[in-house]
Amino acid sequence: MSVVKTWMLLLVPALLAVPPALRAQLEPISQPAPLMPGVSRPAPGPGLSLEREAHLALNIGLPSIAAELFRKIFDDPATSAEVRNRVAIHLATALIEEDRFSEAAKVLQKFTGLPTAALRLRQAMIAVRERRFDAAKAEAQAINPDEFTAPYDRGWYFFLRGQLAGDAQQAGAFYQQADDAAAAAGLEAQRAWFLLAKRKLKLQAGDVTDRNVTAWQKIIGSSAGTAQAYEATSQLAVGLAQLGQRPQAIALLQSALLPLSKDERAYRDEWQLLLGLIAGPDDSAGWVALRNLLINSTDRDRQRVALRLMFRASRAGARRDEFSQLLNELISAPSPHPILEYLLLFRAQTALSDNANKRYPQAEEDATRLLKEFPNSALKAVALGVLTEAAWEQGLYRRAATHAAAARAELPAGETRAQLGVLQAEAYFRAAEIGKTAADYRTAADAYGAALAEVPAGVPPGDLMFQRVLSAINAGQLDEAERILDELARDPRLDASYRWQMEWNLARALQVAGAAPKAYERVNRLLDNALTSAGLPEDLRASMAWLQARLAFENNDPARTLALGDTLMGSLDGVASTLKAEIASNTLLLQAQAGFALKNRERAKSALDRLKKDYPTSDAAIYSYIVEADAADADGLVLDAQKLVVDLADKFEKSEYAPYALYRAALYAARRGPNRQDYVDANQILERLVTKYPDDDLVFYARLKQGNLLREMNEYGRARTLYAALVNKFTYPQFADALSAQIALADTEATLAASDPSRASNAASIYERLYDLPSAPIDLRAEAGHKLGLYRAEREPENPERAYAIWWPMIEAFVLDETKAAKLGANGRYWMSRTILKLAAFQESRSKPREARQLYELILEKKLPGTLLANDGLTRTGGKPAATTNGAAR
Repeated sequence: MSVVKTWMLLLVPALLAVPPALRAQLEPISQPAPLMPGVSRPAPGPGLSLEREAHLALNIGLPSIAAELFRKIFDDPATSAEVRNRVAIHLATALIEEDRFSEAAKVLQKFTGLPTAALRLRQAMIAVRERRFDAAKAEAQAINPDEFTAPYDRGWYFFLRGQLAGDAQQAGAFYQQADDAAAAAGLEAQRAWFLLAKRKLKLQAGDVTDRNVTAWQKIIGSSAGTAQAYEATSQLAVGLAQLGQRPQAIALLQSALLPLSKDERAYRDEWQLLLGLIAGPDDSAGWVALRNLLINSTDRDRQRVALRLMFRASRAGARRDEFSQLLNELISAPSPHPILEYLLLFRAQTALSDNANKRYPQAEEDATRLLKEFPNSALKAVALGVLTEAAWEQGLYRRAATHAAAARAELPAGETRAQLGVLQAEAYFRAAEIGKTAADYRTAADAYGAALAEVPAGVPPGDLMFQRVLSAINAGQLDEAERILDELARDPRLDASYRWQMEWNLARALQVAGAAPKAYERVNRLLDNALTSAGLPEDLRASMAWLQARLAFENNDPARTLALGDTLMGSLDGVASTLKAEIASNTLLLQAQAGFALKNRERAKSALDRLKKDYPTSDAAIYSYIVEADAADADGLVLDAQKLVVDLADKFEKSEYAPYALYRAALYAARRGPNRQDYVDANQILERLVTKYPDDDLVFYARLKQGNLLREMNEYGRARTLYAALVNKFTYPQFADALSAQIALADTEATLAASDPSRASNAASIYERLYDLPSAPIDLRAEAGHKLGLYRAEREPENPERAYAIWWPMIEAFVLDETKAAKLGANGRYWMSRTILKLAAFQESRSKPREARQLYELILEKKLPGTLLANDGLTRTGGKPAATTNGAAR
């Protein structure tokens, strides 16, 4: 949003202002500041949430799901280079675990910058898979293990060393180190992958001869039932698979499994795993072997291998339901399964990752059960991560923040802990944005402060600083926000663009809070202090100087605005060219406004002429037509004002200000009335707006105004049609002001009822619906309730109690209830005053002067409009009138 548009809605006269709901849509408090670009980045939360979900899948042993999730981040054009590099490593990890080595290599080719230890490690693993051992050794020698930042990498590094070892004994030692590293890091899924990878390496070795096969067959035949024969059976099955004799290998293992006793469980587990690998989980023989291994084995690592292989084969088709049923049976079995913790997390993560049918209750139930039944589990942080993701995806941000904090407490310092810190802070902020609670904003500010101590890679520290200050501002803690901003200004990680954004938001918040002089004082203090001013980068200093001139104008000091503007215009030589043009053009516009405020039209015109000459297509030059129109209107030259804004729309029809200029032109035209032709002109201008800019937010308000104009011209039938179309197109609460069309439709129906009584009930039903709608604005509810009671009183004059039944509860709710009464705006106070006066008159008509007098006194007590009428009523009913001020409403 340009600097002009940022201030546009704060400066227009109240009569011509855009309706409040639209103003809120166009100008949220977190809107990026003008002048300096570059701060308005996507919030890190969604990306971090997706990345955390991918890590959870990878850590549980679901690399296929992890790859899909990492791919979304990797392929997103909005992903920064730093984050893309990090995700490339993780995506390659998942692809390697899925045996998709060529895809992993292509991903790593997109890594930018100097190679890291993590990058070299994965390149070496791919080279080993492609049997490029010299390249793998070269990469391995270049790796410094101390540079690893992820616990996952240390285990992989030792596994790589085992693959490249010169002999079996040395390889075994490295494999053991890999297993120990994974166990120390609590990475049970990685240990299972090591086991799986070693078995696959055996099957792919390719160094078996026919002589080996003959020798193994001889041992099996001569030593049946012995350990030597069992080992030869394993070797023969692997050898046959290497030689391409897969059916023979499967048959061998199936026949060998049959005579095994219960005591020979180790061989049974090993052969079932081999059978599952050789036949594959897609083959019924492989599926049955893996299923038996998962159900009956006591070897947890082999069970985890079976689980991940079966999952890969069951992502679609009939196997999907079969696998899901098996998982449910194992989890609900009377005796706890050896890897029950793992099964619970596995089912929870699959429920969370199923995009076609996300099962949040299932995910939450399983993760919660794990935490309850295994309070000291090494998987505790992972389970809390599942709960965090489930809550985040459902928009339950306060719950997500609580789970993220618990997960952080279980983790050592590192990237995962840092990411959870940002998620926790952003979750609190999002919860506050939904509930608009100061407590959540305060908590978010504290969480952002904590996150700054551990900033994850790819998240600019300035983003967290900005959010910290914004949270304090939104909490209403403006003094605290100022203190935080001064503290952060000393942090070398804070650059000029973020500093400007925060200063801008603080200044705006102070203005909204009625403390514009304090905002002005702060900027003056920063710029007038030689030490602080000298430390500001030139671009930031110039931007702050423009804000100083802007605040001078807002604090009714247009003369100083002119002086500050002159100084600023002469000190822009060191400012970047694009920013220089933006500041210069907006300063000239500001000086024109100051000139008009001082009634110095010559000075104002001079600034406008220079603006249009030097920066003819700038936002400031375009908006200057609206500034001139304001000045003409202030002088009573409404027609001139209308011509100026129409001129803007004609010359700059593609400008974002063109629809607004037409809206203003229509309002000017309507004000020239009450001649019918003026209303016709206004209606035609609004029709041009709607036709030319059908997707603009002002279309609703243009149509609403057209309906009002038609009513002014007594064309109630056309007005009704127009309002009905608005009601059908714009719904509440998706469109905040949609209810305005509904009450306008009800008013039109009520008027038409004079000639068509059947329409009266239409009006009454709308009034009743709006009055009973708790989420509707209180002012609108007051208006609807008054008109509903009036309808009942007019329809049944012989039964005035029906109006009383509406009006008295309204008075109790909206006037006597101090909390709700404080929320009444000017319109709401007007309608409640009319309601009380009507009800008092009703009591007078029933010869109840005491009740009427109490109502008149309520008008005075609550300082509602209508004091003169209330005093008249008090005089009639024997009460004591109060003194009134000049201009008191009748």
